[in-house]
Amino acid sequence: MSKNIFLGLALALLLVLGSICLFLFIGAFDAFKNIGVFEFLFSKDYYPSQEIFGVFSMLVNTLLISFLSLLLASIIGGFCSIYMVFFAKAKIKSIFTFILSILSMIPSVLYGFFALVVIVPFIASISNTSGKGFLSALIILSIMILPTIILLFSSYLDAVNKDYFKASLALGLSRQKSIIIMLRAGFSGILTALVLALARALGEAMAVVMVAGNQVQIPSTILEGFRTLSANIVLEMGYAANLHKSALIASGFVLFMMILLINVFITFLKDKNVKN
Repeated sequence: MSKNIFLGLALALLLVLGSICLFLFIGAFDAFKNIGVFEFLFSKDYYPSQEIFGVFSMLVNTLLISFLSLLLASIIGGFCSIYMVFFAKAKIKSIFTFILSILSMIPSVLYGFFALVVIVPFIASISNTSGKGFLSALIILSIMILPTIILLFSSYLDAVNKDYFKASLALGLSRQKSIIIMLRAGFSGILTALVLALARALGEAMAVVMVAGNQVQIPSTILEGFRTLSANIVLEMGYAANLHKSALIASGFVLFMMILLINVFITFLKDKNVKN
């Protein structure tokens, strides 16, 4: 009986996933048909008033800001996780975990407001610009996904059998090399954490909208404004209609497929790592 319940829940999740994909595809079909898939994805021209919809600039910006923020947050988060798991005392670790849990639950609009009143004025004061641009968005997006990365990294490292660590120390390896062995053993879990953090970065809109400047262009410097796919949907969906609305849904479909492909790729890497 319980087996059938779990099977039913699994099938229900697949049904929800399929329904979302179908809804997005149906909504985007008009845009793909009238604009053309190639023109929609690889044109830089975006003029909704003239029914010209090319999202290449926003697509590049989305990938660029997401992967750079993931890289920055992963480097910082990785070292923080290693400290929490292998060096921090139990009391300090519990305090850090509590703080990070609160930070991970803060709504993105509050992060955006923080960036608007702290990060943007600071960058404006040192760069002689408005402060709104790629750098501000990169900093706040990295801060947003950092708690998720640290918490997941730490939990996956804690789940790795500590015998690996003890055995490597017993064999005469240094503590640093023993930690590297633990990281290798927890590789699949770390990849999962990176995917979850990347998914949040790809789909983030409110905080980016508040500090990015929102120009439809690929910025030539880190101080210039830009716009992502998710930010564009938030900014224009409220008044969009007909082909414009379909183009925005098509942008959502592209985001959905990007996350799906990344998950497939990471699953392949995890399976390959298990076989090795």
